[in-house]
Amino acid sequence: MGSEQTTKPGTQVFASVAHTPAAQALRQRLESGRALSCEDVSASAQPFFAILLQELFPARPVVVVTDGLKTQETFQQDIETWLKFRADDGEVTRPLFYP
Repeated sequence: MGSEQTTKPGTQVFASVAHTPAAQALRQRLESGRALSCEDVSASAQPFFAILLQELFPARPVVVVTDGLKTQETFQQDIETWLKFRADDGEVTRPLFYP
């Protein structure tokens, strides 16, 4: 019998993006201590980008600062959605929220 693939699609999405040349260039840039600005990342893509950063740097905390409470709440919900999508076993540690 062949082995069945049990990896969730979300895990594959983030792994695939993490291996692109652009993501690898970003990783090298951040590892060398250069700054990161997300102003050119579309607002709707920023939660995905935050989870991608966590994928690239699993041992580092990712801190997101938003421009207001409503934006923060929406961002939190979107991050939780991406974390659930990415999780293999359905278990997700809820990110911290500081209003």
